[in-house]
Amino acid sequence: MHASLAELLENLKSGLLWVARDGEVRYANADADAGARTGLATGRRLFDPDLMRAVEASVTGRVPRAVTAVGLPAAPGAAPSELKCRVIPGMAKDDAFVLISPVGGQDGSAAFENLMQAIRSDLRDPLRQAQTALSRLRVREDLQPDHAALGEGLEQLLTVTDRLV
Repeated sequence: MHASLAELLENLKSGLLWVARDGEVRYANADADAGARTGLATGRRLFDPDLMRAVEASVTGRVPRAVTAVGLPAAPGAAPSELKCRVIPGMAKDDAFVLISPVGGQDGSAAFENLMQAIRSDLRDPLRQAQTALSRLRVREDLQPDHAALGEGLEQLLTVTDRLV
């Protein structure tokens, strides 16, 4: 994972899980509340069935879902806490982000918006440069078949990345 992305994800203090469609946690911001409030860490699997269904629905439908999930008890012997979560489609087609609302109901969406703005600004120029280079390559008529196939694959990748940005 790119260091800048890891730093941004770690600074979402309300808690963030990056999960695969099958429920495996790809990333849990450990310094924030995600690990402490859910008991999950990178490599573990979601255990809450409602949260798992929301992740699956978000990945499949590519739309956000709201869900109340079961968290860890605040103190030994206490009842498990309820976590207000928002599940949004991830950057790849088979993953999702679980944004955990902060304790006390403070809005954590500003941190996620800051993350998305950083992704947009970091990817915008390299993406445009690659699209320009690909356009120049396409006008050449002496391309080998392998190069043309590579260009088509690259064009699809650039198109998807552009939509994400």
